[in-house]
Amino acid sequence: LPSHASILSGRYPYEHGIRDNTGYRFPATQPTAATQLKTRGFATGAFVGGFPLDRRFGLDAGFDVYDDRLMAAADESGERERRADAVVASALDWIGKQPGKWFSWVHVYDPHVVYGAPAEWAARFPSDPYLGEVSWTDFALGALFDRLAAQPRPTLVVITADHGEGLGDHGESTHSLFTYETTLRVPLVVAEVGPRPSTARGVTIDSPVRHVDLLPTLLDAVGAPALAGLPGASLG
Repeated sequence: LPSHASILSGRYPYEHGIRDNTGYRFPATQPTAATQLKTRGFATGAFVGGFPLDRRFGLDAGFDVYDDRLMAAADESGERERRADAVVASALDWIGKQPGKWFSWVHVYDPHVVYGAPAEWAARFPSDPYLGEVSWTDFALGALFDRLAAQPRPTLVVITADHGEGLGDHGESTHSLFTYETTLRVPLVVAEVGPRPSTARGVTIDSPVRHVDLLPTLLDAVGAPALAGLPGASLG
């Protein structure tokens, strides 16, 4: 929850006030990507895969649709969640109904303990259930990217994660206890998907960037002025 709050607001936890997954609520007065893009004529929709982003925590501000329909996990974890393919299907249904410009937040949660990828992917990686879930999630997201590639106009896509996974490093099997590279270093891909793919080769940025850079990047991409006081900077 703190990472997602920083992604959407462009602010650090000490600024937005969210410090853990429970016991906190994102302030309704804090600007976010959804609130800022909504004021600029974007339809806004969020499609949630895991309980940490339940609307009770306040991240639904600015979204016309906030789909957090979750169900109890079928394993002993007890977490309320929704499979990636169901999240993507809901997002695609909404995207297909938008006549104008839109902003969609698609949150997939599958690579979390207890790891339980569908049987086909679990069988591909019998000794690495985490990799099985990551691979399954990658496949499930493919339907979303295929639809965006077929759109009549390009879409800016940002892919990132809220945390990494310890997987045994430093004695931590999952995440949230320690702040080592295994959990702090996450992927970030910013790409334009659409009918006229660029012939330019992608650029890898060696210097570290941060979640707080994403909101300035989105605002810059749509020609909106930067919000005063944000600690991040556009990557454009």
